[in-house]
Amino acid sequence: MYPARTRLLKKIRDLLQAHPNFALWKSKDQNKGEWLCGFHCWQGQSTSFISTAWVRRFYEKPETVIEALSSGGDIQSLGTDDLLGSIFKHVGEPINLTDVVNVVSDIRGVKDAPVASLDANGNNLSLRLPDSKLRVDSVLEMREPLMQIWQGLRELPRDQFRAYLLYARDSSGEDLINLLVGAEIATEEEIALLLGMTLDEFRYLRLNRLPLDNETISKELGVTLERVYKLRFRAGKRLKSLLDEINSKKKRPR
Repeated sequence: MYPARTRLLKKIRDLLQAHPNFALWKSKDQNKGEWLCGFHCWQGQSTSFISTAWVRRFYEKPETVIEALSSGGDIQSLGTDDLLGSIFKHVGEPINLTDVVNVVSDIRGVKDAPVASLDANGNNLSLRLPDSKLRVDSVLEMREPLMQIWQGLRELPRDQFRAYLLYARDSSGEDLINLLVGAEIATEEEIALLLGMTLDEFRYLRLNRLPLDNETISKELGVTLERVYKLRFRAGKRLKSLLDEINSKKKRPR
């Protein structure tokens, strides 16, 4: 029912388990069976009224809490690991995983829109792809369209593939790579190979850096900013053509 939030939960859970400074553990209260998280040195500890009061304060005065978390800067510029670290630092004790996901979801503007269906001809997917600002929150929640997107992406030249995929995100800011991995359309190993990265490099990218901005992509690819725009424009145009071809083959009578 809540695919975007579920993906965020998985992303945060994976990061908590992979990051050397963080930890995720089960509450000692067997009746509650809650998952707690925080700095690694807190592992095994329980929560108290302090974390509950902090969460309540976040919802009562979000602007004040967000300003404190970002130290007066732009909260959206923080990587997920830095955001979690800031939350743990300000709470000062273990916090419920569900509360963390809710807070990060509100800060990032992650929202679940109703799942849209394809029209009678199955064409509307291709009409949503003039560039890599994908409307995945309304169309690409569905597994079949995601599979078509991935099939089309794999047909792109390598530089176009990299420029497009590293930038692609939905209207809430969630990146396409985590959508593909979360929906089990593509594996980490498969995407890492196509991006020319080691598995460790890719996992760090996926958990901490995505989606990349244009300037960062230009440095990653070793090309000019203008070249990045051209690569992504050509990729979007070619991808739309490939998706049109995929859909037309599906409509042909057998």
